[in-house]
Amino acid sequence: MEEEHRLLFIPFCNQSEQLRVRATSRAFTTTLQSLLETLLLDAAPDRPLRLRCAAAEAGQRWKAVRSFLSYHTKIRRISLRGAKLSVDELSDLLAAAPSIVEVDVTFALPLAWREFSEFRNRCAFRLYDTLEAKPEARHTPRDVVVAQAYGLHCHRVDVCFRFASPANKARTGPLERFVQFFESPSRFSSMLGCKSFHIDSEQLHGRYDLQRARATFQLTFVTKEGQEFFFAWELSRQVEQLYRGCWMTDGVVPMDLEAMWDGTMAEE
Repeated sequence: MEEEHRLLFIPFCNQSEQLRVRATSRAFTTTLQSLLETLLLDAAPDRPLRLRCAAAEAGQRWKAVRSFLSYHTKIRRISLRGAKLSVDELSDLLAAAPSIVEVDVTFALPLAWREFSEFRNRCAFRLYDTLEAKPEARHTPRDVVVAQAYGLHCHRVDVCFRFASPANKARTGPLERFVQFFESPSRFSSMLGCKSFHIDSEQLHGRYDLQRARATFQLTFVTKEGQEFFFAWELSRQVEQLYRGCWMTDGVVPMDLEAMWDGTMAEE
């Protein structure tokens, strides 16, 4: 009976009301409060992440989460995979969770690297984030794109290379060669250490057919100087045994330049 109360999963959405847990009795409420250890607030995998929601809406949502955490002080683990939150919002949430020992913010955005790197260095609990992610069949195409783009935002080209498909790696690798794609004056250099990025659109094709599953995304990268650069991501689900079922990137195309990470990058 006790184990049934230790974990609470709430599919994350834009309604703060989702955090209201209805109990059948006051005794049950007391039991939940004393035993609940894990709170899962992951973004739904089939629901696109809205990076441009109203500030008031986002503030109300995290206010509700913080209130929930301050009431359930036994919570030791919280998962915010794929959520939309800033470093300040994350810090504010965890300040209300005195017993926390583990936090998962993998694929959460924006978590600006300058502030997040400082947060990582001072946190006293186990933190899982996007930079640790590896190809897995459970990851969506969006997860892969976020991992690669966020890795570049954090100056981590190795994270981006990690999610390149085997065919892509064969043409652009090893990592030491792949890094050169992001050196100035290459158009791809706008991604490295960018101020921000966002996904503009996505299309999935043949999702349930392993042999034909494809995905395309359009992203905007904003440099520290405020310039915008546009890129198209091309992904496929892998059929080889090592990465079977995993979404990985076959190529990235600057929207205004005939160049790719597939080994045919044009000279500028």
